Amino acid sequence: MMELEFKFAGTILCLVGLISSLTSGAGIMLQPRNADVDFSQMPDCSSKICVPALDSLLDCGGKITTDCFCRRPNPLVCAWTVSWDCWNRTEAWYDSQCPGKPLVDLTGIPECARSCFNKKNLCKVMTSNCVCSQPKPDCSFSTTACKSADVSSYDAWYTKSCKYNLTTTTSPSTTGLSSNSASDTTTSPASTSKGLSTGAVAGVAIGAAAGGLALGLLLYYCWGPRAPSSDGAAAAPPGPHKIEDSSYPETSPGFTPSMVQQTPLVEAPGS
Repeated sequence: MMELEFKFAGTILCLVGLISSLTSGAGIMLQPRNADVDFSQMPDCSSKICVPALDSLLDCGGKITTDCFCRRPNPLVCAWTVSWDCWNRTEAWYDSQCPGKPLVDLTGIPECARSCFNKKNLCKVMTSNCVCSQPKPDCSFSTTACKSADVSSYDAWYTKSCKYNLTTTTSPSTTGLSSNSASDTTTSPASTSKGLSTGAVAGVAIGAAAGGLALGLLLYYCWGPRAPSSDGAAAAPPGPHKIEDSSYPETSPGFTPSMVQQTPLVEAPGS
């Protein structure tokens, strides 16, 4: 009985560990797509500036949804004038609305422009909100030893990293998108479909399959074939039916012929 309880507890622990690793290690978040952005938790120091401006700045069409909000590289440009403490708290709120957004990849900056970028960059963390909201670091012929091809590579890296970039200003702007982003709006990866994302659906499928496998193992351990108990020997199967024959009496164990008492012969009457 104790062995069965240990197997049951071990199976439960394995199931819990497997589900936990699937939901956290992969980073999959089951969050509805195209939901409205929740501005109620946005820090007051930035919400009082951004909320009145974002509707016209983002041009989301009436409602600011997560699809429209999160596909822009720097929707927090409206809060660029706040303090660093307020900015960091606003970035933390942004992560709750747009989870899993990667940092800007700096490997595309040519080596000759890297030191220039590091000196003029104001961002402590290379989020797209920060990199694309600050004025573009001027790393051209006049400030670097880069050749024409390198400067072109630097410009191409910035354009790719800050695609659909919003207008960078020193104060809240309600002028909408910059000319650069407006030209790209037709190819923006917008999606109006609702429900779970493809990654979330895959995570649910994997979790369901793993849970079913674990449940099957659990049922097998609980109700499957068990080994014979060691407490006592299993009863031997009945032997073949013996045909009793009075002419062949069965001898008891330990019985010897010397133990049989001889009976005196008795003559028949009239002999």
